[in-house]
Amino acid sequence: MAEISEQAAKVLAAMAGAATTWGLELGLRTGVLGEIARRGGASAEEVAAALDLDPLYTKVLLRGAYSAEVLDLDDDRYRLGEHMGTLLLDPDSPAYLSGAIKTMVALRETFLDLRGFAATGQREWWGDFDPEWIDAVGENGQTYYRRILNVVVPQLPAVQEKLEAGARYLDLACGLCRGPAKVAEAFPQTRITAVDCDAYSLDQAEREMKERGIGDRFTFLRSFLENLDLEGGATTSRSSTSPCTRRGTSRGRSSERTRRLTPAASSSSRSSPSPSARRTRGRSPAG
Repeated sequence: MAEISEQAAKVLAAMAGAATTWGLELGLRTGVLGEIARRGGASAEEVAAALDLDPLYTKVLLRGAYSAEVLDLDDDRYRLGEHMGTLLLDPDSPAYLSGAIKTMVALRETFLDLRGFAATGQREWWGDFDPEWIDAVGENGQTYYRRILNVVVPQLPAVQEKLEAGARYLDLACGLCRGPAKVAEAFPQTRITAVDCDAYSLDQAEREMKERGIGDRFTFLRSFLENLDLEGGATTSRSSTSPCTRRGTSRGRSSERTRRLTPAASSSSRSSPSPSARRTRGRSPAG
């Protein structure tokens, strides 16, 4: 039979992991981890001065990353631990993990929603999520494509030959297309049809693909997957007005979420509502 201390260690490890996830996201968002990497090591004071951050918060953030073994510490100078630059700062690496970190933190309001949804059974559709989460999912998803291109495709010579010769590639639920973009860049002759039901995601995908110089190799289609019929023409065009949500308007609570989560929502970027205001402030309706 397990000792209570052994079981407690499991719970505490999960709690530490959650706290570390939030700390790493903050380190990425503020540029703290990037600044440490750029300098090859720096003190908390140097990082705070370079990024115009509060010295105390910067020090606490770095100490937290050190306790999680993400950073090493020599005297008062922090540096990234072994391989941490690849894991956290290299989005082109198949080992990149920061997209997953950002995705977890971007789900913060959904975890709060689940307090009510657990009883009501209400669902949250893609159109209810805000742009921050969609961007994080796009960043996280590209890592899987890199793994496929680096590891899987070379073991499938027939597939690789078709891609090199110029295949027609269909990506379903393409999101922001950052993964398919890697396919397009690796195989310039291949043409990609990207399908999603969310207009916002497709608009962003089309813009990003043009910026990367590969937009002419993409065809964007807006459709629910259950309605997709490439041969029969039932697929709607990107300009279709059908929403990617079963209820309410596209983006659901996103505008209210974004307003509350950005400094522009208040008169000062350092101001915040009182605890009582946080408790009583109403949440916008879900659609």
